[in-house]
Amino acid sequence: LKRAAGSAVLWRDGSAPRRLWRYLPDDLDAPPSDACDEDGRVLLTEWPSLLLLHTYSPNVGQTPESYRRRTNWDARVAEWAEHAASWASARGLAVVYMGDLNCAPQHEDVTWCRCNPKNR
Repeated sequence: LKRAAGSAVLWRDGSAPRRLWRYLPDDLDAPPSDACDEDGRVLLTEWPSLLLLHTYSPNVGQTPESYRRRTNWDARVAEWAEHAASWASARGLAVVYMGDLNCAPQHEDVTWCRCNPKNR
């Protein structure tokens, strides 16, 4: 892993996900591999009635590079989620996305973001 980030999903004894990925898979029908998201930010679990995506989303940061990194992350997750929703729907599964999304309800709630064009 490149950075000190992480995500966790806990479950009770006696229950366990059918499958677990540590990355956003391109092919949800393929068995999970030992691959890992480069920052350790993704856990995806398949349960009998749902597909659970848990992420620790990068924050926007204080530089244009970190802002680009975050916007690229958002685009990647959105594209993947659209594909996953179609896949899950065909199998009668709900899709739940949760975790630390590092988002704010209003623009004014962002503590630092001069790299965001809206703050200039």
